[in-house]
Amino acid sequence: MTVQQTMLARRAILLLIVVGAVALFVMIGFGYRSWCAATDPNEVHRNTVSQAIQANIVKLSCAHLVWTLERKSYGLWSNKPQTVGQYQLWWDKSKTAISYTTCTESQDPNGQVSSKKESALIIYDGKVYRVAEMSSGSTAKVKMVISKKQPYRFRHNNYLQIVGWQGRSRLTHVSKATKATEPGVERWLTENQKQIKRTFHNTRTGQVGIRIYDVEKACGPITVENYGKDNTLQSRTTIEYIDISGDAWFPVSVVTHGYHAQNGELLYRHKMELDVDKSVFNDPCAIPEDVFEIEIDPNTEVIDLTSLKTRLKMRLNDF
Repeated sequence: MTVQQTMLARRAILLLIVVGAVALFVMIGFGYRSWCAATDPNEVHRNTVSQAIQANIVKLSCAHLVWTLERKSYGLWSNKPQTVGQYQLWWDKSKTAISYTTCTESQDPNGQVSSKKESALIIYDGKVYRVAEMSSGSTAKVKMVISKKQPYRFRHNNYLQIVGWQGRSRLTHVSKATKATEPGVERWLTENQKQIKRTFHNTRTGQVGIRIYDVEKACGPITVENYGKDNTLQSRTTIEYIDISGDAWFPVSVVTHGYHAQNGELLYRHKMELDVDKSVFNDPCAIPEDVFEIEIDPNTEVIDLTSLKTRLKMRLNDF
């Protein structure tokens, strides 16, 4: 073996030693992090809640839900719109249909009250979303928008998404627990072996968020509270559950109260209540075969956003 070959062999051996050492350090680092996560009380409680929630969610395969919605304002917000609504939802695997009718009353500065009725049908067939809005009055025209992008109305009026059974819940009632994105101090505690309490103190804003999970109800959150930096209660959400077919715990009542940041005065109440007698869980027979379809008649105005021609036409109209 020549001197040059000997040097190359030594370099190769040295490189292998360095690579091996780096890999060993990486493995030790990951092992240490895993050990810390397994022994950190916060991580232990977080994983307990997350796993219980996910195990509970998969117990529901289909559903027909019937519920009511009520939004009321009080005190300084008493002149804001008040809304009541009747809703139905059919869900089977990747398909969802939502039907609702709402009535909103508004009051102008002169005290005159006006009401607006809105009826719509929202369908997702696993490929595209169809939103059909029925206008009130003698004309009774229907306007339908077809798109591949999930519309705001689908998220805003979908009971399963609101409570976190699907997607990411804006109220995070039943969604998987995640690490906070805001700077702060997070603490998880067990209370009476029946509840797990998560407290997060935001060091940037001074606000405090508290969530209480019920261990006996698949770790579903039963109370969500938010406090201002002066420890004044800003909002409180309470959730009630029932044990449905399939041995799953499902939220049937979600009530949120909002309060004035300075004096604690009640400003609004938002309530969703499921009609348990009319709702059906885990029964495919409760899902009509044609519920995920919409018939288009001559009175229907269709805007197909999946069509390139339609999108180009709308883009040109913007100029």
